[in-house]
Amino acid sequence: MAMDLKKISASFRLSGLQLRPNAAKAILTAIQPQADRLAALDLIVQNVKLHLEHKQAGTAMVELDTVQKVLSKLSTGPEEAGAGPDAADPMHQDSLGDGIFVLNAFEDIPKFTYNTTRKTFFPVLETPKLHASAEAKIEIYRERYHLILQRLLRDKHFTPPVPGITYKQDTYIPITSTESLIGNPGRKYVFGMITQQEEGKFFLEDLHKAVPLDLSEASAGEGLLTEGCFVLADGEFIDGSFRAKLLVGPSYELRRSSVAACGNLDLFGGTRSPQDLYRLATMEKHNIDSMIVTLSNVHLDLPQVMEKLRSLFEGYSDIVPSMFVLMGNFTSRPFGQGYDDMYQLKGYFDELADMISEFPSLCQGSRFVFVPGPQDPGPSSVLPQPPLPEIFTQKMKEKVPRSTFSTNPCRIRHFTQEIVVFRQDLLKLMRRHCVLQPNEDSSELTDHLVKTLLDQSHLCPLPATVRPIYWEYDHAMRLYPLPDAVIIADSCDQFEWEFDKTCRCFNPGSFPSDFNFVAYRPNTKEVEFSKIP
Repeated sequence: MAMDLKKISASFRLSGLQLRPNAAKAILTAIQPQADRLAALDLIVQNVKLHLEHKQAGTAMVELDTVQKVLSKLSTGPEEAGAGPDAADPMHQDSLGDGIFVLNAFEDIPKFTYNTTRKTFFPVLETPKLHASAEAKIEIYRERYHLILQRLLRDKHFTPPVPGITYKQDTYIPITSTESLIGNPGRKYVFGMITQQEEGKFFLEDLHKAVPLDLSEASAGEGLLTEGCFVLADGEFIDGSFRAKLLVGPSYELRRSSVAACGNLDLFGGTRSPQDLYRLATMEKHNIDSMIVTLSNVHLDLPQVMEKLRSLFEGYSDIVPSMFVLMGNFTSRPFGQGYDDMYQLKGYFDELADMISEFPSLCQGSRFVFVPGPQDPGPSSVLPQPPLPEIFTQKMKEKVPRSTFSTNPCRIRHFTQEIVVFRQDLLKLMRRHCVLQPNEDSSELTDHLVKTLLDQSHLCPLPATVRPIYWEYDHAMRLYPLPDAVIIADSCDQFEWEFDKTCRCFNPGSFPSDFNFVAYRPNTKEVEFSKIP
């Protein structure tokens, strides 16, 4: 394949990096003798990213000396380059395996920041910390503000008109900042976050200022709007407060629009080269019948649940799904209430491991992913939740080698499909903390819930006092761009919601209630609500 400086620079831009011209020339010289120049370029890009992350450079600019160091390491041996023994052959580097990747919220999800000057996303090369500084808490809301606002400004109603081009006067709605409200009478649209700086008193806050928010005459559109949510408020600034007539969430946008705006950067995780994505798409065509079986609240301490699980495995032993996703809570009572809970839970998982091992077709052909629930063992209730401790999982990993104990939430790249999995009883939490009564006549509460999450581009937009989040891992909770599927495992009844045939959200329901589950087919985005009799 012909290679030039523009293609080399474009490959680095897709990874969120900017390449100096002299560095691009050095790369061109290095890959010209290679038979597969594209694969060689992908290998260099990946190793440059690894080098910058290791050095914690804190910049997206790639200098000539950085490229020279990477090229030197690659020429002296792949293992010295940090790419493993197979890196010498780019076609075998980072094997695609079965085409399914389970992404850990703490290790595998890239962090990006939005640059308001250049209007694009850049990677954050510093490794996030669990115990971050207070500045990181402020940064959470600043990043959410910029992410949603840049999306909102692409909406035809809020895109500023271009000078010299005629447009309909009633189609453009200007967004007013909070600091511009004083001395500016009349109806305004303000974008900001709902906060409660004083007990029982709400404020509307943006990057400039916080103004008191009067909701006495306000009505709500679709969504469950809580403190911590970003909203568009329609109203007027009167007597020192913004008197809102209507509060609505900032409407979500099509996945393809977000992807185009991101410059095709991989914000999801499990970064793949263009060559790998092509190979994954080819593999996907040969796995059109692949299926993901999802269950929530798998209470292993209940005998009837174990009995139904055996029936489930027996039923799928001939039609082998590509993956089983089993989500907690894994016991019917919160972990830690009994003195021997640790030994009992270990016994339940050991028993489940023995059961799965009785079905060789599933052990060999299916992936088993375990996602902890809010009442399962862990260091705290802060999100994201880490995987279950190894003391409970050791035998499962030995008897079921294709088992993965992941974080909550986690992400799954199923060939080319992007799937987000989150186990949380969100509906009751969001409904309880609404600042305005939702219109339950127009839509089901579950529709309000899903719309809120997609509007906020976030899995849990509740205030930190209700559901805390590790400040520097807030990016792992984002829903931007919209994935192909969002599995919202809630204790409420099963539901399904679809947006423009590109994003499907569903809840598999609570397994012990009626022994129901969902079989999801990623290729066709079909959701099959099922039940074990």
